[in-house]
Amino acid sequence: MAGNISDEDIQQNILKHLYKINSRDVDAFLSCEIFKEELSLDRADLYRNIDTLKQKGFIKMGNNPELIGYSIRLSEKGMDTFENPKFTREEIEKAYKTFKIYAEEVTNASYDTYTKSLAAFLNYCKNNEVLEFVIFKFNLIERDFEKWYDNFLNSKMHAHTLPLDEDEKISIIYKFLNEINSGKIKISEFVKSAYKISGKTEKTINKFNQSIFLHFVKGIDIRLKKLMSKIESVPEKPQTDEKEDAKTEELPKVSKIEVIDSDSVTSKRRLENFEKDNKVVIYPSEVIDGDALSRKLSKNSYNMDNLENALLKLSEELRDDNKSVAAISAVFLLSKNIDSSDLMETQKLLNEAVSAEPCLKDKFKDIAMASSIEVANTGIIKGILALF
Repeated sequence: MAGNISDEDIQQNILKHLYKINSRDVDAFLSCEIFKEELSLDRADLYRNIDTLKQKGFIKMGNNPELIGYSIRLSEKGMDTFENPKFTREEIEKAYKTFKIYAEEVTNASYDTYTKSLAAFLNYCKNNEVLEFVIFKFNLIERDFEKWYDNFLNSKMHAHTLPLDEDEKISIIYKFLNEINSGKIKISEFVKSAYKISGKTEKTINKFNQSIFLHFVKGIDIRLKKLMSKIESVPEKPQTDEKEDAKTEELPKVSKIEVIDSDSVTSKRRLENFEKDNKVVIYPSEVIDGDALSRKLSKNSYNMDNLENALLKLSEELRDDNKSVAAISAVFLLSKNIDSSDLMETQKLLNEAVSAEPCLKDKFKDIAMASSIEVANTGIIKGILALF
């Protein structure tokens, strides 16, 4: 390992650098020595990782007399990792949905919260594998940002100074957003110079979003949809004959009984009738005392709006504490889908959040126990209770 850079990161950097060259000329070789300087590597670290990539079949070695030392290029397998990423449709759909949520946060942000929302948006774009892949290709486009920025400010028709080529447009705006995120460019100063709108107000933010940010969102939106269209939907479960279906239905298996009733007599009868049914196999499980839970929930005050705000606040706390992006994304999606009837999807998001940040299990429990009877039977509360 070189410094704080892992071998995996070194290999990824080598492959990405090669793709910049081989995407234009598939037969071009690049001197290995360039990576020693480019990545600040010792010769031993460099050649160990090059040898690993060769063994994995991602690169081909050459000996170009015009280049110093050994030279390498991407193999067909190496090119394929960039041209045809192995994402599932579910991964792309989730990335698309979360991308749109973060983008919506930026467009709805006030002037005071805009910087924070933009930072979270860019952080997701960099850390999500699907978004990172889509945006990576735009980073390959070479364009002098400072020259473009100066021309933009000095132009009288700013709308026409954005590149006409869609890929170039996305590339330059992405660099622009990162310049703002780093603090090198102030939105208020840019909007004042470009559009003669002064002040740190929502008007300034709205103008920037309309003129710059939403072009980027639209461009990535289109490319995510194209990527999604290339992936076939998950095949439906093959139909079975009636005899097999009958066998499946003979012994339904239950892993958890959930009873939420205000009438303890009704609850007891339902439970007794259920246990007497000899067609049901009950595995060792936890039975929720619905009557007791109902009494507790009836004293609490979290309605649907409170529940959404509680989850949204939790996602913001995770972001402020620099917690896992996967956890932040999952909690944020839960806050936007509290009335979802898809229990499996809700349970999946809860499990993803807890898997990434185990401390969330207790936080979810606190939220559930603070909820009112109004939301006790919703999918999200059921999902939280199923964690225990």
